[in-house]
Amino acid sequence: MTDEMGMWLDQQVENQRHDAQALKALATAMPAPETVEWLTGIADTLAADADSKRRILDVHRGDDREDCAGCGLDAIGLPVWRIDQCPTRLALALAYADKPGYSEEWQS
Repeated sequence: MTDEMGMWLDQQVENQRHDAQALKALATAMPAPETVEWLTGIADTLAADADSKRRILDVHRGDDREDCAGCGLDAIGLPVWRIDQCPTRLALALAYADKPGYSEEWQS
């Protein structure tokens, strides 16, 4: 099973991290100190958000499994969610619904 959502989410988080770095670089070129401070704050928030999403995705991985390791098992030991139905990953994907590659099937 190919984890298309996982690969797509990984790319979106990486793009967000790069956007944060670019914004911080742009901020340093601004002449007004308050603009620099404001843009740097936004860049720091974007970077922290990307880092937190990365940590969440590290937990909610299928790896070579069809079930989500992060969602755990039910009372009788069966996977709670298939990796393509993980509500955590579906919620993270919504943040990037306007990006190319988002699948309408991922709407929860």
